[in-house]
Amino acid sequence: MVVSTCAADAQMTVGEVFEECMRYQVPGLPFRNKEGLITGKISIRHILKNTLLPGYLVAHAHLMGDHLDRLNIPEVKAKHILTVPVRHFVLSDYASIDSDAPVIKAIAVMEHYKTGYIFVIDGQEYKGTVTYPAIARRMLELRQ
Repeated sequence: MVVSTCAADAQMTVGEVFEECMRYQVPGLPFRNKEGLITGKISIRHILKNTLLPGYLVAHAHLMGDHLDRLNIPEVKAKHILTVPVRHFVLSDYASIDSDAPVIKAIAVMEHYKTGYIFVIDGQEYKGTVTYPAIARRMLELRQ
């Protein structure tokens, strides 16, 4: 169930983080500071929310229709966002468990943090990420 990914660092760009997340189908990565310690996370949701979504759209989302002609992401802006260093988007609050924790604890901690993924970290050694789809996939494997 643990998906092995890299941990992001200050030298990585948004594009590099997106590539890693897409390669392993995870919504975020842990962030290592210059000393190599995991001090936060980089979240696709957080990046997109903070670079593309004006606050007034969130506040009035229920009023918008499904067909908005003038609200799209200009290609130039999207390309620029991919070059931005991820250090600008580090969230210090993240969910983690150690590799000996049972699956039920992983689910409980994810629910506590209201997230769909959790990092598996032993001490400061990052092992990988667990997501709800990874848990469901493992459950399906057990029925065979």
